[in-house]
Amino acid sequence: MKTRILGVTYGAGVIAWAALLLGGCLSAPERVAQGGSGTEYTNGTLVVGWVSQSDGSAARNARVWIRPSNYLRDTSLADAPLPAPDGYSDSAGYFHVDSVPFGSYTMEVRDDKGQGLALDFDAYGLVTDLSRSTVNPLGSLEGTVSEAPVASAAPAIANATSGSAAAIASQDSVRAYVQVIGLNRVTRADAAGKFSFPDLPPGIHSIRALSSRAGLGIRQPGQVIIRSAEATRLDSLVVDSAGTENYATWPYARKIRIHASSVGVVGPVADFPLLVRIYGDDSVFGKSDGKDLRFAAADGRHLAFELERWEPATRLAEFWVHLDSLPPGASAPAGSDSGEITMYWGKPNAPLLSDGPAVFASFAGVWHLSEAQWGTDSLATSDASPYAATAFGHLAPGNRRAVWGYSGLFAGTQYLMAPGSDSLRPAAAVMLSAWIRPTATDVDGGEVASLGDNYALRVKPDGTPMFFAFDDAAWDGHSPASIRKWKLCEAKGIKVMDQRWHWLVGMADGAMLRLFVDGEEKAAVPFAQKLAYPLGKDFWIGRNGGDDNLHDFRGQIDEVRVTRQVRSAAWIKLAYENQKSGSTLLEFR
Repeated sequence: MKTRILGVTYGAGVIAWAALLLGGCLSAPERVAQGGSGTEYTNGTLVVGWVSQSDGSAARNARVWIRPSNYLRDTSLADAPLPAPDGYSDSAGYFHVDSVPFGSYTMEVRDDKGQGLALDFDAYGLVTDLSRSTVNPLGSLEGTVSEAPVASAAPAIANATSGSAAAIASQDSVRAYVQVIGLNRVTRADAAGKFSFPDLPPGIHSIRALSSRAGLGIRQPGQVIIRSAEATRLDSLVVDSAGTENYATWPYARKIRIHASSVGVVGPVADFPLLVRIYGDDSVFGKSDGKDLRFAAADGRHLAFELERWEPATRLAEFWVHLDSLPPGASAPAGSDSGEITMYWGKPNAPLLSDGPAVFASFAGVWHLSEAQWGTDSLATSDASPYAATAFGHLAPGNRRAVWGYSGLFAGTQYLMAPGSDSLRPAAAVMLSAWIRPTATDVDGGEVASLGDNYALRVKPDGTPMFFAFDDAAWDGHSPASIRKWKLCEAKGIKVMDQRWHWLVGMADGAMLRLFVDGEEKAAVPFAQKLAYPLGKDFWIGRNGGDDNLHDFRGQIDEVRVTRQVRSAAWIKLAYENQKSGSTLLEFR
């Protein structure tokens, strides 16, 4: 059930209780871990409600979790205990969670008697009143994950693992997982593909299966009904296999040559997301529905990909294809053969195998900002990395065309915020990147993106780009820093306020802070200490993570990424040459 509350009409008991909260008479619980920020109610809505037992009595001290409705718990937390709740009900059954950004959420409530509930709702307005909810005995789910059947294996991959359920997890390094969308639930299947969730709240839940084995995609989420105090069995959960697809049965194919050496990249490049653009090609758009596109290496191996954009009406499409390394020849000296991959299409009824987490497996956050619903209303933009940290907020209306696809448009008061996680707070190294087209800044500059006020990309009022990281040797990891200092890395002499698109990359590599502009290193300063995070936990786009309202961005921002891995100069150069307008890196044959 979706409950959209606009902050207008509430029950008398709840509104009086909420008024006490807003007046500061009651203490607030911990901030919502996957959807809130700070303790100021102006940062979002105040979610309130009342929880009862089935007999109508108050459900006391029940735990409350609130997660974005598309939240997926990371597979590294499979079978781990539930995290700390975002709030508790009091002795009368009332609960509140403050500063929840506007958006769609799932709330889970659990008491200490084996009862619970799950509720979908939209957060909007000053107060989001969920009124009365009732907990009931939990149910359970068990089942088996299997691979989608295939007719035969391609000769180049004839030794691939077979399509049985047991084959998914037949090696110690390979795991199959099942996630419950919107809840803190992920579990790992055993060697036979069997999985179980012993304690799910009653209701209709969306679940999905995925595998760590190369060549396995994710089937579109399915739904399962969990009934109170009952066990549910599901033996039809599948992952789609690309590892055993026979691309000889795909009617159309085209070589894609990668001319890395022609753009000045001759060094090795590994773990690279390659942007493949398709423009006005009737042979593709006339024969494909977008779901059947595949990419393969020279030896026939399936290459994981993510479909970001498919617009048959305008004959435009964009894919991100993961390369473990550049194909042989791609980065060889000029004049030698270029490396190649192959694109296939035209297979009727082929399932969509778009898999962002596989393409961006080594990233801590990837926000394409390509969602279709934009404007002054609330917005949720998904994270393509495995951590699924959806960003919520507001964007300005207007032209959002970017170097490719669509961007976020900011006019000084808009921002996006993704809940912080350990993945975004590495201790040793971090790289933050974004495409920008700034038009103006606040008097103190415009924040492109920042993790709290700990590291950030910023454009100064005169158009100078900079990257900074928190630098305080006195920080002991426990108490607030007495003197706040930041190490600044500015690309002096470079101006990006010129109505053009620019790609900024800020990197702390354990020895230096480095700033790259349009694929070239433009500044570097010593920075050998560990990264510290005393100044905020959440990730902000278009506004300073300290929420100081002094560094709001004006203009367009696109493709914001965070990674904990240091990338080489060759990697950064290749990424720019691949993504820039008018790129000549790829040749379709």
